[in-house]
Amino acid sequence: MQTGVNVESTRSLAEEIDIPVIASGGVATIEDIKKLIPLERAGITGVIVGKALYSGTVKLEEAVSLAKNV
Repeated sequence: MQTGVNVESTRSLAEEIDIPVIASGGVATIEDIKKLIPLERAGITGVIVGKALYSGTVKLEEAVSLAKNV
């Protein structure tokens, strides 16, 4: 079930370690991806989107466009 990204836990992890973090799991909409963009400075360098692409709740073109503008 796509319940949204756990932004706070992902941010906390990224701040505690010295390697880049790729957020994974729970992405339900493009809004979930947008919530992660401000956390790039904390060390979050990417996001994995799976089921949301297949179910159509995230459009690949929109996600790629968003990533190019970061």
